[in-house]
Amino acid sequence: MTLTDSGKQLSMHNWRRIGEILQQDFEVPQQRIEAALTEQLQSDERLGQILLKMKALDSVTLARALALQFELPYLETIAEESAVEDLFDVIPIGFAKEYRIYPLERLNGRLQVAVADPMDSRPLNDLSTLTGEDIEPCVATPEEILRAINRGYEKQAGDSSE
Repeated sequence: MTLTDSGKQLSMHNWRRIGEILQQDFEVPQQRIEAALTEQLQSDERLGQILLKMKALDSVTLARALALQFELPYLETIAEESAVEDLFDVIPIGFAKEYRIYPLERLNGRLQVAVADPMDSRPLNDLSTLTGEDIEPCVATPEEILRAINRGYEKQAGDSSE
């Protein structure tokens, strides 16, 4: 058994590679995945990012595949009222934008956040240290997270100037 950042257990027999998920569940052609794997050998980019550059898939498909791979919820949209607004003072906007991370809500002593990259544990660990709370990630597209960040931080800036 292995643990995800949210503390959930993923059994190794359920684990599938992202290329396998994209091919089997999202019908990305095998040839595109093989071409991306070949390119990956010559770069340090992740397979999903290479496939995005190749226009073999879109960011929604990649986000849904990552959510499936890590057994995390996928958020198609982030509701305007879903933010934990008191955290805008704690989480710098630069950090939120760089790591594509957005605070959603507090549930049972845990902070639920939207992330674009569930494989990057650094911002989740930093956020846990910053807030003193356990972090529970959900996956959303980078574009949706940026929209939520801009909306939330602009609203907070407007509220504080009144």
